[in-house]
Amino acid sequence: KMAPIKHKSPPFSCNLVANARLHVLFLRAVHLSGVSLQRPSAESIRRYKDLWLPLVASASSTAANGVEQLIPPIDVAWLWHCHRLAPRDYGRYVRQELGVDEYLDANPPFALQCPEGAVVRHDGSADAAKHTRELWARRYADELFFRESYGSEQSSEEHGMLHNFDLIGSCERQATFLWQVTQERFGDEEFLQDGVDAYYKFLKLRSTEQGRDQIIVPTYQIDLMWHTHILSSLASYDADCRRITGRTLHHDDSLNDRSEGSTLNRAFDATKQIWRETYGEDYVVIGGMYRGEPPKGYWESEWVMSH
Repeated sequence: KMAPIKHKSPPFSCNLVANARLHVLFLRAVHLSGVSLQRPSAESIRRYKDLWLPLVASASSTAANGVEQLIPPIDVAWLWHCHRLAPRDYGRYVRQELGVDEYLDANPPFALQCPEGAVVRHDGSADAAKHTRELWARRYADELFFRESYGSEQSSEEHGMLHNFDLIGSCERQATFLWQVTQERFGDEEFLQDGVDAYYKFLKLRSTEQGRDQIIVPTYQIDLMWHTHILSSLASYDADCRRITGRTLHHDDSLNDRSEGSTLNRAFDATKQIWRETYGEDYVVIGGMYRGEPPKGYWESEWVMSH
């Protein structure tokens, strides 16, 4: 049994509690727009991979400090969000397609802009949003920055396969994440801070002999922090993981079958056992566990207005 982990503060390079709040605001905005509630269109995927990523790569390479603040349109923001949640696949894609050796991070993270002029992010983002639109217009004179509608044009699996990564499938799986992290306790500061501590223990568990070769399944309290950590900065996520566990922890959301006897179900049972043996406590958190699939009403964009 491992002795309790003691630390003044988890060695993360960003404020995960503050960023988790921004993360949820981002998810709520995408849900309200309806973008995350429908299958990504071939047109949005084209805009993302053929227009947005090259724009970010070009702007980052010419920026004085290597970092340019760019805020994507909402349909592109959602695709970028889901792609970056698979850091290994995303990194391979930008290296091979764009020749970018460094991490192509979102700066600022959890940012998007809507046709109505609304911007989700922090103070000062309006200037970055305007700059992004101007940069886009100079580079793509014949391409609209905002789509006129997010209608349901058909897209095939082929459209969404980016170097064997199923971007459409990832978007469809991530569409329900907001449901899981809008349980009442996710609005509580202490609960979020406890989530940071639990996430640190989750990472440390991966460096133990038992956890090294076992799929460790997070609670949703932990999963919010894990997603937030990845999306805050891929470069920092990689550095933090290596400092804490000695290697980068790959995130894979394709395991989502929770039926009895499934790989995910068996892995969760194993996680509960290893957690208890390591930390001497049950692997359970009230208000922060999987709460089933969303109800029918969740799939209406107005759902966020009352939750």
